[in-house]
Amino acid sequence: MRRACDPAIFWGTLLWLNRGASVTQQDDATLVRQSIAACNWPDAYYGVVRYLANQMKAKTVAEIGVAYGYHAENILDTSDFIYYDGIDPYQVGYDPSDIFVSDVAKLFGEADPQRAMDRLYAAVKANLAKYHQRAYLRRSSSLDAAKEFPDGFFDLVFIDGNHTQVAVKADLLAWWPKVRPEGLFCGDDYLWPGLKKCSMTSRLRSRSSSNSL
Repeated sequence: MRRACDPAIFWGTLLWLNRGASVTQQDDATLVRQSIAACNWPDAYYGVVRYLANQMKAKTVAEIGVAYGYHAENILDTSDFIYYDGIDPYQVGYDPSDIFVSDVAKLFGEADPQRAMDRLYAAVKANLAKYHQRAYLRRSSSLDAAKEFPDGFFDLVFIDGNHTQVAVKADLLAWWPKVRPEGLFCGDDYLWPGLKKCSMTSRLRSRSSSNSL
């Protein structure tokens, strides 16, 4: 989800972490986990995806756009039988209108946005380690990662990556075939300009056709 968290709430924690000794990866992981309290989106849809995954007894789940990893943990906590693949390049410069990168830089107190994204990747990976073999975080572009999976591999795919129109359409084209028949293909932020425009001017054809938009 590419909406704002308020890093200012955690400046006290951040200043404490930066005082004296160098900040460790575990410090970053703790800071990321704590910052969920300042985020405005988990209540909006996390429960819906978790409910649907539980109802369909999903075992293989892919999420395109992992960000802070909160949704990943929510999905993995649904069932001990879910195997999760999270895909996120943790790369700056993908969309100047998206405030996510600046939020991450503020959270870590970093002047270098890419260094902040590098730290976030390491922190999220550390936070997902408790799920052992059930969670895999791929630092990769969406389109490159899609090539790693056979068609029909996933029970559920959740799209929440780059929100520009070109990127959204590319994600839909790349990941739609990766969902098994009668699986669930979903995402969020429909009202973002790129997503809405793409959705209103495109349609998914049936699996028996070309799987194109």
